[in-house]
Amino acid sequence: MKVAALILTIFLAAVSVAGQVTTLKNDIPESQYLAAEAKAAELLKTANYRSVWAKEYLEDRSKPATLQEGKVKEVIQPNKWRTVEQTYYNKPTREEIIADGKAFYFRTNNGPWSKGGLGNSGGGWLESGQVKNQYRYVPAIDFRGIKADFYEKVSVRTANKSSQTDSFVVRYIRTTRVWYSAEGKILLKTEETMMEGREETLYETTTFEYDPKDLKIEAPIK
Repeated sequence: MKVAALILTIFLAAVSVAGQVTTLKNDIPESQYLAAEAKAAELLKTANYRSVWAKEYLEDRSKPATLQEGKVKEVIQPNKWRTVEQTYYNKPTREEIIADGKAFYFRTNNGPWSKGGLGNSGGGWLESGQVKNQYRYVPAIDFRGIKADFYEKVSVRTANKSSQTDSFVVRYIRTTRVWYSAEGKILLKTEETMMEGREETLYETTTFEYDPKDLKIEAPIK
């Protein structure tokens, strides 16, 4: 699998889909948004799927965005999975992990496979300061030839900053858009994070494909 090419292709397709709904208005309560999110998470626990995540950085709107990171995750229930994480900074890296239901296998930069255990790591948007969220919902919109339910969350975080000579207020804006199938499965998620008044923007896109015909996870070594 050409992981880098797959990540870029899916990111461009996701941007095209997102452009169809940016002008729609239909506000909803937070509980409705969270209920759809929770249902999709439950459905993933029993699904065989492939997800592709990409992060791009836009410094100047007159120039193309730069692909920074990508991740492919494949799952075969109940206990097989594979991840491939790549970074595209000054020194690109590639890390692959396979779990075949019996053991874990991992390698870096297409080097030799090793067998062992895993640790946990976490991350996310630091939400210090005052945060206000707004939610909206548009049912039964077109998504690549099928009907999908569209949800959007706009989070505005206001933080007080200071320098040696001045104090000021900064507003960070994160827009999350999610498309769900009629039965509630997540199909596409995009996130756009920026600082008000600045051009720099981070774009994150995750697509989901269910029961792909080429999905296969096996131990790479004995």
